Amino acid sequence: MPALLLGCVCGAAAACAAVALARRSIVWFCAEAGAPPPKASGRHLAAAALGLGALAAMLACRHGPGPYAAAVLCALALLLALSLVDAALGLLPDALTGPLLWLGLLRAWAGGDVGPVPLHDAVAGAVCGYGLPWLLAWVYARCCGRVGMGRGDLKLLAALGAWLGPGPLPGLLLAACVAGLAWACLWRRDFRGQASYPFGPFLAGAGAVALLLGPEVHWGFA
Repeated sequence: MPALLLGCVCGAAAACAAVALARRSIVWFCAEAGAPPPKASGRHLAAAALGLGALAAMLACRHGPGPYAAAVLCALALLLALSLVDAALGLLPDALTGPLLWLGLLRAWAGGDVGPVPLHDAVAGAVCGYGLPWLLAWVYARCCGRVGMGRGDLKLLAALGAWLGPGPLPGLLLAACVAGLAWACLWRRDFRGQASYPFGPFLAGAGAVALLLGPEVHWGFA
């Protein structure tokens, strides 16, 4: 019970910080473009805060309070901020994907109680997370004449690879694609596959689940 309460409190605090960071990023990008920032939905922000609080509670119960849980909570907060920015503006800023990548590499370098993924797996995950989807996106663009995956999505996948290693990435990408396709068909009712939607929230959601599962996710996807 103490771990559960601590996780809820820390998750709520991290969610508030993530929402504030996302709003600041959105306002800055809109100011640079000379456009008014979109209005934020209070219900959506509250749901995001509650969701991160629940994830933090599960994280604390699963791994216990400690360096690894604190590092993963920071990653979850960055993923939430990236999702909110991408949903509002359709972009994933380097100012958020970069810290997520370097935090994953530093966590792997620290080793020990800070995480189960060694440094060489974290580097391989970052390289595979960016390189292989870039190759698929390049082939798709050459064959279809349009961009199928943005560079921000590739950088986010590279950052997740630094946290998880290369093994979980195929399953993570598949889960994100299935969730995005289901959302496009059921929520937006677009069965043509011609429209463009932000992919970052689905990648971030699949990555959050993989981070929450921890080392066991390697057995499911490797």
